[in-house]
Amino acid sequence: MRRVLVCGYYGFGNAGDEAILTILLDDVRALYPDAQIAVVSGSPETTSLRYGVTGVPWSSPSALIEAARDSDLLVLGGGGLIQDYNGFDPSDLLTTRHGDVIWAELALLARMWSKPLAIYAIGVGPLDTKAGRDAARLSFELASSASVRDDASAELLVEIGVPRDSFVVSADPVFRLQPAAGGKSILEAEGLPSASYTIGACLRPWRSGLPTKELAAAFDKLVETDDARVVFLPFQLAATRNENDAHAAHEVMLAMDAADRAGIVRGSYGPAEKLAIFQSFDAVVAMRLHAAMFGLKADKPTTAISYDRKVDSLMADCGLTDWVIPLSDLTADRLVTTFEKATDRGVTSDARRRLAELTTRSALSRDSLAEKTTEVTTAADDRVFGLLAEAALARTDDAQALAQTTYDLHLSRAINDHLRAELAEVHGSRAQRLARQYWKLRQTARETSESLKRAVVNRQVPEIAAGPERFNDPPDYGGAFELRTHYTRQLAQILEDNPQAIGCAVLPHSIGWRSSLFQRPQQMALALARQGYLVFYGLDHFTREETDGFRWAAPNVYLFSMDPQYLDVLKGIPRPLTLSYVYNFRFIRHLADPVTVFEHIDELEVFTSTHPMDHLEQWYEDAITESDIVAASAHDLLETVRKRRPDALLCQNGVDFDHFYGQRDGAPPADLAPIIDQGLPIVGYYGALAEWLDYELLDYAAAELTDFEFVFIGPNYDESMDAKPVFNRANVHWLGAKTYEELPTYLQHFSVATVPFILNDVTHAVSPVKLYEYLAGGKPVVTTATREAIRIQVLGIAESRDEWVEKLREGVKLSEDPAHVERLIMTARANTWDQRVGVLIDAAARLHKL
Repeated sequence: MRRVLVCGYYGFGNAGDEAILTILLDDVRALYPDAQIAVVSGSPETTSLRYGVTGVPWSSPSALIEAARDSDLLVLGGGGLIQDYNGFDPSDLLTTRHGDVIWAELALLARMWSKPLAIYAIGVGPLDTKAGRDAARLSFELASSASVRDDASAELLVEIGVPRDSFVVSADPVFRLQPAAGGKSILEAEGLPSASYTIGACLRPWRSGLPTKELAAAFDKLVETDDARVVFLPFQLAATRNENDAHAAHEVMLAMDAADRAGIVRGSYGPAEKLAIFQSFDAVVAMRLHAAMFGLKADKPTTAISYDRKVDSLMADCGLTDWVIPLSDLTADRLVTTFEKATDRGVTSDARRRLAELTTRSALSRDSLAEKTTEVTTAADDRVFGLLAEAALARTDDAQALAQTTYDLHLSRAINDHLRAELAEVHGSRAQRLARQYWKLRQTARETSESLKRAVVNRQVPEIAAGPERFNDPPDYGGAFELRTHYTRQLAQILEDNPQAIGCAVLPHSIGWRSSLFQRPQQMALALARQGYLVFYGLDHFTREETDGFRWAAPNVYLFSMDPQYLDVLKGIPRPLTLSYVYNFRFIRHLADPVTVFEHIDELEVFTSTHPMDHLEQWYEDAITESDIVAASAHDLLETVRKRRPDALLCQNGVDFDHFYGQRDGAPPADLAPIIDQGLPIVGYYGALAEWLDYELLDYAAAELTDFEFVFIGPNYDESMDAKPVFNRANVHWLGAKTYEELPTYLQHFSVATVPFILNDVTHAVSPVKLYEYLAGGKPVVTTATREAIRIQVLGIAESRDEWVEKLREGVKLSEDPAHVERLIMTARANTWDQRVGVLIDAAARLHKL
């Protein structure tokens, strides 16, 4: 079994790079069917689940070093990795600052561990620094095989001294990507403005700035001329504005006079689904390279905005240079003129022929993955060890150890011939001993607070973990004045540390961050953080979860807890988007100029166990009249609030798609394993076991379906399950509460998932959080006939006890139908928490509040 390590720009939510990875993995598996593949990723757990590989954390040089050591083949690519946009500093190698130089690291590690290196369909350039050019030349010299994706990359390599016969010119692997089915249905599910003509637009932030007003003016003219709509399709979503396509689209859309004829696709879609969406467009305006490629693959007239020569190269390869506008020269008139030229002419037969040739040529990249031997010169070895010496210098303050390491590195120059002989014996090699010594030095180095802050970027379950120290230490104060000063300084530091935040958001206390039931408040906080907002999540002061003042919880998320007398410190948060419920709406008095969103998530009677009804009614009156935006989480609730606020929005519960999608490796949970071993279908439910469950219905089903196992997961919320006969049956199992992190592992073993609610005014007005989570896991869902559930076409709706039993049997059959499972998953993709917060962000901006 070959062990293959792949390193590229993966796991950062970039659709183009994820498309490359899709094809690259297909190529690896075609050559090595038994390959065990590891992928360096910014989100290793998501990459692992999505592609069936082992994720290696991008943020951990130690993990990269170990993965390289344990691999049989190292693959660098594809995408435009070899570049020095931000310079090339050798002291960043094998440190947590290695983002701009990681491509050179892989070549060094290949040599250090005596592994073959395949460079796969790489894009090269710009290379404006001597250090960057030297590192690129060395990488190709160390490669056993190499391919580049375009002629421009080949020309640059030859220019810097790489022999032309040392690599092949293939084409971008994405030319071989195949679309998923149902692009039009995806857009319908997104709830975008309707029109007979759709202009697909993919914009990105850029360092020189985006000409927002010119783009908006052009789109205004195009939608007026063509009676069209503009659908913005982000290709990258990041927690900072400089990598957040959705925010770039958002700013352009809100600068449009016809903003009501534009919308942003915010669901969680993979590359194949996004290509399918392009097929449903009539024409495309693309700023990202792979968006232009998707447009042409979908046979759509594609106007390309060039921010980099790679965009020009693509359009030239397709014979469509007159469809390109340099970003620096973009004006509204020029964009309209070029767009009309492209749509009038259409994709020509010559362009289609060229695209077919590029698709064929892209398969040459697969050949570069074949293991080959390479001869490495003494000079190349010298440069390898020289770069490792610089890396060691950057990673330790231990002068004695550093001197010894540097001595060893210089000594290697005098014994290169001997070293080359030793490299054949891996465990005894000089390079191996050097690596072990280097790693010992590196392990002694302290991680900076910045790296600690970002080390959990791949976490799916928010926990209070080691974050920046200044936000985790208890305050040192001697009285009220000192405490207020401490909180004020904490907040100022947080704002200073996050200059790239798109905006700020505040969620007043509702449910604890570490609650056993991970619900809407935490999910909305995380979704806002993913959209680039700096989020402040309130905790109850008396159960503060070890928080005094502010505490880092997850990327872009800070918890806060303080005595009410100090809450005016929060007035230092600039113009926060504030999400509140009926019972905490008045919290806005502690904020300065907030943009207020009242989320009506349940009938008022639900909260009477903790708040008097007369208080709830008064708070509801305040919220419904004073809020900038009113949103309801279910259609029944929306109907109620629109009697008072006709402008109210529907914002249902959603799903963290990546958390529930995909199969987890390893043995099933110990308490579930004996049930699985019975070999019978498993009907599952997770969530609170409470008075709103129809226990009689469940008992009837368990009695009728003795050839099924019934599994319930969740807390005994209100003791309503006590003494219920259903739990005495041999085929019924209550496994207790599980953490949010554990739920997907249990869900994947369900045959059918259920929402067995009784029917009353409260349940009719509920949008169950678990529903879209079930669908993201690809599980058929059977639910009682609540008015909210009936609106979702992919659900099995049961209106009687006998129909419930029938739907459960039908659900088991549907679970084995790949087409049906894909429909379920696609429904979940369109109903993410990111989509939900996008509704609120866009609504606030349309009111010119953000």
